[in-house]
Amino acid sequence: MSIASSPVDWATLNAALGPALRRCPPGSTPATRLRRVVTAGLAAGIPPATIRTWTTRIARTDHPDVATLAATNATWHRTIASCRSRLATLARAGGRRRIALAVARRVVGHVLGDTPLFLRPTSGGVDPVPLSAHRSLQARRALAAIGVDVVRTAGADDHPQSGFDTALLTKPRVAAMLGVSVASAGRLMADLEGLSWLRRVSTRPGGGVRYRLGRLTASESDRLWEYAPVVDGVLGVLHGDDAGDTGVSADADLAVQWMLHAGHPAVSYGPDGVRLWAVGLADSLGIDPVGLGVPKRAVPGIRRQLADWGVARDVDVDLGAVLDRAAAETGADQRARDAAEQHRRQAAERVREVERVKELRARVRPALDAVLLAVTPRNRRGGTPKKSRVPDGAAPGEVKKAWWLRVRAALSQTELVHDPAALAEFRTLLVRRLVRDGWDKSKARAVAERVLVPTGERAGAA
Repeated sequence: MSIASSPVDWATLNAALGPALRRCPPGSTPATRLRRVVTAGLAAGIPPATIRTWTTRIARTDHPDVATLAATNATWHRTIASCRSRLATLARAGGRRRIALAVARRVVGHVLGDTPLFLRPTSGGVDPVPLSAHRSLQARRALAAIGVDVVRTAGADDHPQSGFDTALLTKPRVAAMLGVSVASAGRLMADLEGLSWLRRVSTRPGGGVRYRLGRLTASESDRLWEYAPVVDGVLGVLHGDDAGDTGVSADADLAVQWMLHAGHPAVSYGPDGVRLWAVGLADSLGIDPVGLGVPKRAVPGIRRQLADWGVARDVDVDLGAVLDRAAAETGADQRARDAAEQHRRQAAERVREVERVKELRARVRPALDAVLLAVTPRNRRGGTPKKSRVPDGAAPGEVKKAWWLRVRAALSQTELVHDPAALAEFRTLLVRRLVRDGWDKSKARAVAERVLVPTGERAGAA
């Protein structure tokens, strides 16, 4: 029921907007939580001004960071425009399906495109260089596994990511998904960014990064028509009229099945799984596996393995069942389960760490403001200034030294000196404040160290 013309009814607003905040995933950024509140409010017919009033007044107690964003005019108007655009897209017939189709086109176009060029940073900009065959193969398989998951969630009706064409990735999550080490997952994500196959949208507390699939190049777009059946097949399996679940039908084209099983345990954790996946995909399309990055000498042996499994281009086969048997025989399924469980534990630990840092920062930031305000000179009338000031980054060294000595003295009178973790956070926030006010980062760090090291020694002695 729309409440656009109703007077402010806090109970109704709490019922309409409160769940949008409570259901946000742990570690969500303030901007994400604000977008969820605004989207829920606009969908319920609540005027933007009323949503803003609720967010800045009612939500301030438990979500002050969200309320602060809502009170900022530029951020608020951008958020309203973004949420209205998304609701308009989803309201049009087949809106979610069109989003999923656009993602599927980019996934298939990148994975099956020509030898990718990696944009290597140089002193003069970037230098496009061909990626090695091994890194090209790993990147193609990684994008297939990540991209198919985005297609699945973007077109779903009841998923939190429904209608969104982005993926929130962490190195541990990618490592568990692809069966690689965390360090290798980091290199893979860097390669996908360097290839412009993934584009960084935002970062999240705890090391998460939200990515959007990069646009196709002109050559990839020109070749995509050859693989249109694969795009249609991926979309049909995941979001067709008869798609009752996220499983892969045995009736699907073999190339489609290979695309959708890029993250299968037999591929991620089985012996030579990635090469096996690439050869199977290439043979199902009638293209050369070497073009996908598979060494030529390895192709005959992998083809014999696929033939032993009964997987061939002109044979109807339930690839999922074949890979399930292979995973069970090689122990890949158990390794995948162990990795998934380890990732869940690590994710829970990261969430706890993010919450700990947020609580620590909420305690330290007011102390920093109080210390800086205490050393800020009084105004012309001799009154206490309302805002703290720091010396200009280009100020003489004597001025800076006198200032940080006063900061050290003020800090020594606070309770933070007995808490090493709080002192470390104080240093971090002080460096950010100085850099924000025009200081060179290295000099800001040096001053922060001078402020804290003697303080920490006195705290230890105490």
